[in-house]
Amino acid sequence: MKIALIIIGILLLLFILTKAGRRYSDKKNMAIVAGDKLREEALDKRILNQDVKKEEEAAASALPFEISYDSGRLEKKGKRSLGKQKKAAKTMLQLTETSELSARKYMLDPSRKIYIGSKIGENHIIVNCTDVDERQCEILESGGKVYVHNVGKSGKITLSRGGKKVFVEQKFIELKQGDILSLGNSIFKIDLVV
Repeated sequence: MKIALIIIGILLLLFILTKAGRRYSDKKNMAIVAGDKLREEALDKRILNQDVKKEEEAAASALPFEISYDSGRLEKKGKRSLGKQKKAAKTMLQLTETSELSARKYMLDPSRKIYIGSKIGENHIIVNCTDVDERQCEILESGGKVYVHNVGKSGKITLSRGGKKVFVEQKFIELKQGDILSLGNSIFKIDLVV
Protein backbone atom coordinates (compact mmCIF):
# COMPACT_ATOMS: atom_id res chain seq x y z
CA MET A 1 0.00 0.00 0.00
CA LYS A 2 2.79 2.45 0.89
CA ILE A 3 4.59 1.67 -2.35
CA ALA A 4 1.44 2.42 -4.34
CA LEU A 5 1.05 5.78 -2.56
CA ILE A 6 4.70 6.65 -3.24
CA ILE A 7 4.31 5.75 -6.92
CA ILE A 8 1.12 7.82 -7.16
CA GLY A 9 2.90 10.72 -5.42
CA ILE A 10 5.84 10.53 -7.83
CA LEU A 11 3.52 10.39 -10.85
CA LEU A 12 1.54 13.35 -9.52
CA LEU A 13 4.78 15.31 -8.93
CA LEU A 14 5.98 14.51 -12.49
CA PHE A 15 2.62 15.65 -13.90
CA ILE A 16 2.81 18.96 -11.99
CA LEU A 17 6.42 19.59 -13.06
CA THR A 18 5.54 18.85 -16.70
CA LYS A 19 2.64 21.33 -16.60
CA ALA A 20 4.82 24.00 -14.96
CA GLY A 21 7.55 23.45 -17.58
CA ARG A 22 5.05 23.85 -20.40
CA ARG A 23 3.68 27.07 -18.90
CA TYR A 24 7.18 28.49 -18.52
CA SER A 25 8.04 27.51 -22.10
CA ASP A 26 4.79 29.03 -23.40
CA LYS A 27 5.42 32.30 -21.52
CA LYS A 28 8.97 32.49 -22.82
CA ASN A 29 7.82 31.89 -26.41
CA MET A 30 5.08 34.52 -26.04
CA ALA A 31 7.63 37.04 -24.73
CA ILE A 32 9.90 36.35 -27.71
CA VAL A 33 7.04 36.71 -30.18
CA ALA A 34 5.84 39.92 -28.48
CA GLY A 35 9.36 41.38 -28.56
CA ASP A 36 9.72 40.52 -32.25
CA LYS A 37 6.37 42.10 -33.02
CA LEU A 38 7.27 45.31 -31.18
CA ARG A 39 10.58 45.52 -33.03
CA GLU A 40 8.87 44.92 -36.37
CA GLU A 41 6.30 47.64 -35.62
CA ALA A 42 9.06 50.10 -34.68
CA LEU A 43 10.96 49.21 -37.86
CA ASP A 44 7.81 49.57 -40.00
CA LYS A 45 7.12 52.94 -38.40
CA ARG A 46 10.68 54.03 -39.15
CA ILE A 47 10.52 52.77 -42.74
CA LEU A 48 7.23 54.58 -43.35
CA ASN A 49 8.84 57.80 -42.03
CA GLN A 50 6.00 58.55 -39.65
CA ASP A 51 8.32 60.56 -37.40
CA VAL A 52 10.13 62.49 -40.15
CA LYS A 53 8.32 65.80 -39.57
CA LYS A 54 9.06 65.73 -35.83
CA GLU A 55 12.70 64.85 -36.47
CA GLU A 56 13.12 67.58 -39.11
CA GLU A 57 11.77 70.16 -36.67
CA ALA A 58 14.08 68.86 -33.93
CA ALA A 59 17.07 68.80 -36.31
CA ALA A 60 16.37 72.37 -37.40
CA SER A 61 16.51 73.58 -33.81
CA ALA A 62 19.48 71.40 -32.75
CA LEU A 63 22.90 72.98 -32.58
CA PRO A 64 25.90 70.98 -33.82
CA PHE A 65 28.63 70.29 -31.30
CA GLU A 66 32.38 70.56 -31.47
CA ILE A 67 33.80 67.66 -29.48
CA SER A 68 36.88 68.34 -27.40
CA TYR A 69 38.56 65.29 -25.90
CA ASP A 70 40.94 67.41 -23.84
CA SER A 71 38.22 69.01 -21.73
CA GLY A 72 35.65 66.22 -22.09
CA ARG A 73 32.97 68.82 -22.92
CA LEU A 74 30.77 69.62 -25.85
CA GLU A 75 31.01 73.14 -27.17
CA LYS A 76 28.15 74.63 -29.22
CA LYS A 77 28.88 76.13 -32.60
CA GLY A 78 26.72 78.59 -34.51
CA LYS A 79 23.19 77.70 -35.54
CA ARG A 80 22.69 76.26 -39.03
CA SER A 81 19.52 75.91 -41.02
CA LEU A 82 17.94 72.55 -41.84
CA GLY A 83 18.75 72.95 -45.52
CA LYS A 84 22.46 73.35 -44.79
CA GLN A 85 22.39 70.32 -42.48
CA LYS A 86 20.91 68.13 -45.21
CA LYS A 87 23.56 69.21 -47.72
CA ALA A 88 26.38 68.65 -45.22
CA ALA A 89 25.16 65.12 -44.33
CA LYS A 90 27.06 62.90 -46.75
CA THR A 91 27.72 59.91 -44.53
CA MET A 92 25.03 57.31 -43.83
CA LEU A 93 25.34 54.77 -41.07
CA GLN A 94 24.45 51.15 -41.74
CA LEU A 95 23.99 49.11 -38.58
CA THR A 96 23.78 45.36 -39.05
CA GLU A 97 22.22 43.91 -35.91
CA THR A 98 22.64 40.29 -34.97
CA SER A 99 21.00 38.87 -31.88
CA GLU A 100 19.94 35.47 -30.67
CA LEU A 101 16.58 36.03 -32.37
CA SER A 102 17.31 37.75 -35.69
CA ALA A 103 19.60 39.63 -38.04
CA ARG A 104 18.59 43.08 -39.35
CA LYS A 105 20.10 46.00 -41.23
CA TYR A 106 19.31 49.64 -40.49
CA MET A 107 20.34 52.54 -42.74
CA LEU A 108 20.27 55.76 -40.71
CA ASP A 109 21.40 59.36 -41.11
CA PRO A 110 23.82 60.23 -38.28
CA SER A 111 23.42 63.97 -38.89
CA ARG A 112 20.20 63.47 -36.94
CA LYS A 113 20.80 61.93 -33.56
CA ILE A 114 20.24 58.17 -33.51
CA TYR A 115 19.02 56.59 -30.29
CA ILE A 116 19.20 52.92 -29.30
CA GLY A 117 17.42 51.58 -26.23
CA SER A 118 14.68 49.36 -24.89
CA LYS A 119 11.76 51.83 -24.84
CA ILE A 120 9.43 51.90 -27.82
CA GLY A 121 8.61 55.31 -29.27
CA GLU A 122 11.75 57.05 -27.99
CA ASN A 123 14.40 55.14 -29.93
CA HIS A 124 15.23 54.51 -33.57
CA ILE A 125 16.37 50.97 -32.76
CA ILE A 126 14.76 48.91 -29.99
CA VAL A 127 16.82 46.32 -28.12
CA ASN A 128 14.55 43.96 -26.21
CA CYS A 129 16.81 43.12 -23.28
CA THR A 130 16.61 43.78 -19.55
CA ASP A 131 20.30 44.80 -19.50
CA VAL A 132 19.59 47.78 -21.81
CA ASP A 133 18.23 51.07 -20.44
CA GLU A 134 15.16 52.80 -21.91
CA ARG A 135 17.53 55.10 -23.84
CA GLN A 136 20.99 53.58 -23.79
CA CYS A 137 23.02 54.89 -26.68
CA GLU A 138 23.26 58.02 -28.82
CA ILE A 139 25.02 58.19 -32.20
CA LEU A 140 25.61 61.50 -33.95
CA GLU A 141 27.68 63.14 -36.67
CA SER A 142 29.85 66.17 -36.07
CA GLY A 143 32.48 67.60 -38.39
CA GLY A 144 32.06 64.74 -40.88
CA LYS A 145 32.83 62.09 -38.24
CA VAL A 146 30.38 59.78 -36.47
CA TYR A 147 30.47 59.45 -32.67
CA VAL A 148 28.79 57.26 -30.05
CA HIS A 149 28.29 57.69 -26.32
CA ASN A 150 26.37 56.06 -23.51
CA VAL A 151 23.36 58.04 -22.26
CA GLY A 152 22.05 55.20 -20.08
CA LYS A 153 22.40 54.95 -16.33
CA SER A 154 23.12 51.28 -15.72
CA GLY A 155 23.43 49.45 -19.06
CA LYS A 156 26.82 48.84 -20.63
CA ILE A 157 27.93 49.33 -24.23
CA THR A 158 31.05 47.63 -25.56
CA LEU A 159 32.91 48.85 -28.65
CA SER A 160 35.17 46.32 -30.39
CA ARG A 161 37.80 47.44 -32.90
CA GLY A 162 40.63 45.31 -34.22
CA GLY A 163 40.36 42.72 -31.45
CA LYS A 164 40.36 45.36 -28.69
CA LYS A 165 37.32 46.14 -26.57
CA VAL A 166 36.40 49.27 -24.61
CA PHE A 167 33.34 50.33 -22.65
CA VAL A 168 31.50 53.29 -24.15
CA GLU A 169 30.75 55.80 -21.42
CA GLN A 170 29.60 59.43 -21.29
CA LYS A 171 32.62 60.55 -23.34
CA PHE A 172 32.12 60.48 -27.10
CA ILE A 173 34.05 57.85 -29.08
CA GLU A 174 34.51 58.11 -32.84
CA LEU A 175 33.08 55.20 -34.82
CA LYS A 176 35.17 53.68 -37.60
CA GLN A 177 34.32 51.32 -40.45
CA GLY A 178 33.93 47.74 -39.16
CA ASP A 179 33.51 48.64 -35.48
CA ILE A 180 31.19 46.45 -33.45
CA LEU A 181 28.84 47.77 -30.74
CA SER A 182 27.40 45.35 -28.16
CA LEU A 183 24.28 46.29 -26.19
CA GLY A 184 22.64 43.59 -24.09
CA ASN A 185 22.11 40.54 -26.28
CA SER A 186 22.45 42.50 -29.56
CA ILE A 187 25.56 43.10 -31.63
CA PHE A 188 25.73 45.93 -34.20
CA LYS A 189 28.33 46.01 -36.98
CA ILE A 190 29.11 49.54 -38.12
CA ASP A 191 29.37 50.42 -41.81
CA LEU A 192 29.89 54.05 -42.82
CA VAL A 193 28.44 54.61 -46.29
CA VAL A 194 29.47 57.78 -48.13
